[in-house]
Amino acid sequence: LKVADSVDPGVAPRLFGCSDNLHGFAMEYIEGSDVFLWKTALLAGQKPKGEAGRVADLLGRIHARSAEPEFDRRPFDNRDDFEALRLEPYLRFTATRHPQIGERLTEVADLLYQSEAVLVHGDVSPKNIIFRGGNPVLLDAECATMGDASFDVAFCLNHLILKAVHLPDMRSAYLGAALEFWDSYRNHVMWEDIGALHQKVSRLLPMLMLARVDGKSPVEYLGPATTDTVRKIALALIEAPRQTVPDTIDRISSMLEGSDDGRD
Repeated sequence: LKVADSVDPGVAPRLFGCSDNLHGFAMEYIEGSDVFLWKTALLAGQKPKGEAGRVADLLGRIHARSAEPEFDRRPFDNRDDFEALRLEPYLRFTATRHPQIGERLTEVADLLYQSEAVLVHGDVSPKNIIFRGGNPVLLDAECATMGDASFDVAFCLNHLILKAVHLPDMRSAYLGAALEFWDSYRNHVMWEDIGALHQKVSRLLPMLMLARVDGKSPVEYLGPATTDTVRKIALALIEAPRQTVPDTIDRISSMLEGSDDGRD
């Protein structure tokens, strides 16, 4: 939260104090007429108003700051927590449910565990993003570690795509928001080749889609029909990943058009 606030004051709750002995801290309670939770707005079918682009811009700036040579990485040697909270329940467990692709999921999990390119939030989800005065505020960074940028990017894109599956009437708008997210984020990438990041996100995204229906933490709003749709799309893209993020999103859109649009 301190790092995020140093990038752009106000994009994390203010910290009032902490106690090592009591293992806790006090932070700002955010409320007001101009405050809303992004997840609530998405599930209510509200038309996007640039939220995805603003979240991606913030995330890109945090990643870029943490990739600078003078950035102090010492407080973020948390890869074992990241393994326990993200890689095992999302990728490694899902690999046991789908042994035909298990090796691919495990390989990606290993690469994510080994990476330390940027400061990864680890839970860039609409449920952890409040908008205040039109600007995003990041919450719940308990998974934060030095890691690979592709995780945060794919994690947030996944939530936009799952909600596009869940709400057919908002499908075009939410898939458009996913493209907006990538377009805004990519402008900040300077720590690695953008083509390599395209490929990593495109490979990881369908794995996270599969994890949110067959992993240890399935999303709560998908019914049987939409769960099956997500599973089929994810498995197809894991077997034949696209090379760029826009191509991946376009392929998901095409596969959704060919699926049954009936609501659960």
